Amino acid sequence: MTPPVKGQPMMLYLTSTNESIGGLLVQEVEGMEKPVYYLSRCLHGNALPGEVHTEVCHVEPPCGEWQLFFDGSSTASGGGAGIVIIPPEAQRKHEEVLSLAFKLDFPCTNNQAEYEALVLGLHTAKVIGVDELCIIVDSNLVVKRTNS
Repeated sequence: MTPPVKGQPMMLYLTSTNESIGGLLVQEVEGMEKPVYYLSRCLHGNALPGEVHTEVCHVEPPCGEWQLFFDGSSTASGGGAGIVIIPPEAQRKHEEVLSLAFKLDFPCTNNQAEYEALVLGLHTAKVIGVDELCIIVDSNLVVKRTNS
């Protein structure tokens, strides 16, 4: 996490499932989105929709192998990248996952957008403290380039 820079606007990314909600507060610094704060909360079975209890789901990231799914695409006006990070316990149960979407404000090809999505996913995993990561991708180019 990075400390906020005074006078710079911040962006909030939200994610939700039936069991949890999460938020990632980021700020653009030197052309890169830097995470300022991440929060994840469990919704309890007896909670009303939208009611949040104050226990934090994970103070420390759970141990074990996390999964990273990512994809990128480009258009004439820029590109986009999406990532989904799944903690180990979510692979066995219906637990929370982190899903983020990014707008790429620069001209890029589909392949470049794929690489950007990979980098954003790796950076996000590092920021939240993931130690073991299995990367799952549908792009042969990215697989061949990163394995060579």
